[in-house]
Amino acid sequence: EGTEVIGRTIRTGGFSCRVIGLMKSKGTAAMGGDQDDLLVMPIQTVQRRILGNTRVGALLISVNPQSDRDRLREAVKSLMRERRSLSDGDDDNFQILDTAEIAAKVASTTQIMTTLLAAVAAVSLLVGGIGIMNIMLVSVTERTREIGIRLAIGALEREVLLQFLIEALMLG
Repeated sequence: EGTEVIGRTIRTGGFSCRVIGLMKSKGTAAMGGDQDDLLVMPIQTVQRRILGNTRVGALLISVNPQSDRDRLREAVKSLMRERRSLSDGDDDNFQILDTAEIAAKVASTTQIMTTLLAAVAAVSLLVGGIGIMNIMLVSVTERTREIGIRLAIGALEREVLLQFLIEALMLG
């Protein structure tokens, strides 16, 4: 399917390109982008004709999950230092990011934020509880005479307590 375009010339970005192959359909990416709507070109062509320079701004390397990530990282670092003509005493003028490390940092940050949110919620509940407790204390103190009269005419302590608990729930 679609093999009729192989060998044909298309225009993109103000210049012509010859189609030399098609990739299998991948569908929508995890972040919502269409992976089937891509044009893959040699880096030298992109640098020369689209970017206008030969400097590589970013490089994405996909590795096999079973591979030794540390060894690959060192190999990439060595290659980048060589390509940028850095001597042994020079600092790296590039950065290597590992998605596994980024994911771990994001998970750690999420955990910290969750803990902080739980602490804020606990303090809020404590302050709210203290406020309701103070209101109920004032209410009981001001209504001591009413409580005494109710108990004197036969109300049970349980009923008076229930009344104040319901009032506290209505306030909270």
